[in-house]
Amino acid sequence: MITENDTDSTQQRIVWLKQNPWYCIKPFNTVLIKRNRQNQIITTPCCHWDDLTHNEFGVDLDHLFSDVKNDIRNQVTNSNCSRCQKQELTYENSERIRDSLGNLQGFDQQDKFYININFSNFCNLACRSCDSAASSTFAKLMNIKAYDELTQDISENSAWWDQIKSYIQQALDRYRWVDITVTGGEAMIQPGFDKLLDYLNTLKQHNRITLSFNTNLTTVNARLLEHCSRFRSIRLGASIDSVDENFHYVRWPAKFDKILTNLDKILEIPNLDLEINLVPSLNNIFYIDDIVEFWQQWTAKNNCPDLKFTIVYLSQPESLKVETIPVQYRQALLARCKSALNNSFLNNPVRSVTRKFFNDLCRYLESDQIMQGPTHWHKFLWNTASYDNRSNCFMKEYNSRLWEILDSDHRSIYTTALKIVQNTS
Repeated sequence: MITENDTDSTQQRIVWLKQNPWYCIKPFNTVLIKRNRQNQIITTPCCHWDDLTHNEFGVDLDHLFSDVKNDIRNQVTNSNCSRCQKQELTYENSERIRDSLGNLQGFDQQDKFYININFSNFCNLACRSCDSAASSTFAKLMNIKAYDELTQDISENSAWWDQIKSYIQQALDRYRWVDITVTGGEAMIQPGFDKLLDYLNTLKQHNRITLSFNTNLTTVNARLLEHCSRFRSIRLGASIDSVDENFHYVRWPAKFDKILTNLDKILEIPNLDLEINLVPSLNNIFYIDDIVEFWQQWTAKNNCPDLKFTIVYLSQPESLKVETIPVQYRQALLARCKSALNNSFLNNPVRSVTRKFFNDLCRYLESDQIMQGPTHWHKFLWNTASYDNRSNCFMKEYNSRLWEILDSDHRSIYTTALKIVQNTS
């Protein structure tokens, strides 16, 4: 185990974690409740867990994930942890590393427990990096009916709602602090979110609870604003993947101006811990210098010098990953990434892991390494054409920086695909 003296810097902790891939704090301090794609309610220690049928209904917090905990205690990497391992081959921004960085002194020395609740896939956006199981609007846009049942809120299942309440009560009984995270879909429009606020009001222990959620900020829940000051803190992860017109393209049909208006509203929360989450993909990566410059100016204007700016690694679909970019376009992207790295915004130590991500990406772009072959690139062009047609937002206008450098063959693949989907829609 790493000692207190070894934790002087983030980089030292990252090195230790990469040298010890078996270590993960999540099974010891976290439970995630969500529906899987088969409409089964499951429990896992994290959102990257490979076993998407795992269910320990009725097991108390102390005995959750006991087999995984035993593996970790014996310094064995659990077989369900492959997604983080794969990410760490190129980047150091895996969920395991991100969440274990501040928890290297021991499994049994935790004073906070995290309860993550994914109430449903009910969402008002169809983000390009999303899918039908995670967004009801994406499913509607793509005319996919298979996941209609995933819009049913978990809190409507009385047995599981009782289980969630039991987890919360157990955590309050066993730990000093409790962090309750709500995800979706869009967290702020989940019926279970309001139901959760009502239940927490009955407990009257807000001063021990951090309420956390990720949001697309297209709306601000009025009841959250009403109750927010009662909580120990409000930790809000705002998914803002780009700026201006490219933002509309990436997070269709959201408008960037509306997001900024709502961002001003949530800044009024007195106990706010704000984090901006960015999912790099082929749809927004050519705007990364503009994105970083925007947040540089925004933090200065709003006196938020230590704003967290976090990279959320895209695990699926493979075709959208930045690594899919063909070799002939790497130099153009490298220039954008280096411009972002030269921005003083990324020099703040609070954003050191994000800076490391872009350093790693630059090294990849400068190398001969090919992580994603031409099959994924062609799939990206075809899928982009299909989505562009459905949303009526086209690469040539909204992701123009990528379009402008495409060679004639790749433009032809896209335009051919676009004609086919237009003729069949």
